[in-house]
Amino acid sequence: MIRRKLATAAGVVLLTAIPVLAAAQELASTTDVAAQPPQTQGPMTIEEVHSGWAITPDFRVTDFDRQTGMLAGAYGGWVYDNTILIGAGGYWMTNGSHDRDLQYGGAVVEWLQHADRALGFSVRGLVGWGTSELPGVTTRVVQPTPKFDRDNRRLPSGPPTTTAVAVIFHDDFFVFEPQASALIRLTSLMRINVGVGYRLTDGSHGLDDRLHGVSGSVGLQIGGVSSR
Repeated sequence: MIRRKLATAAGVVLLTAIPVLAAAQELASTTDVAAQPPQTQGPMTIEEVHSGWAITPDFRVTDFDRQTGMLAGAYGGWVYDNTILIGAGGYWMTNGSHDRDLQYGGAVVEWLQHADRALGFSVRGLVGWGTSELPGVTTRVVQPTPKFDRDNRRLPSGPPTTTAVAVIFHDDFFVFEPQASALIRLTSLMRINVGVGYRLTDGSHGLDDRLHGVSGSVGLQIGGVSSR
């Protein structure tokens, strides 16, 4: 009998405590929300991303084999957010000859700054392959002409001699050409590109020092970058 009364009393206490605890929890939550300072959001800024294709025909004057070489060509690609160009380019010599010529091309990456303003600048690099023709001289061993007596017996001959022979070296090479440029805006989609770079080569079988050289260029960049 006593156990039943204790169980009944515990059940009443439990049923009474549940709504009290729920009310207390709700009151605490309301108090926490009221105590928190009001949340404020700053203004949202939406800025349009400008991207598009660009191409730059340009002309270069370069040191090639210790002579002045003229190169014509172009580079172009996709410009993302007026900042990064990823594409390709190529150049060939316009004042070359049958024994002195140069062509090269490859992938191009360019970093542009303030290209949408009146004056900006860029840094780019070309990595690829090229071919060249250069004049040279090599030596050739000449064996003496055999001589025979009346009985058709071979007579002793002198030692072989060497002689210089003019040749043309045809070679393929790896090229890396970094360049820094100033950008002068003409219109929202056209800029003059004036730059200075240096051509580095490797793998040309001892002719790299004749292929290296400083170059200056001027080009017209069309598209890719637009004024904000």
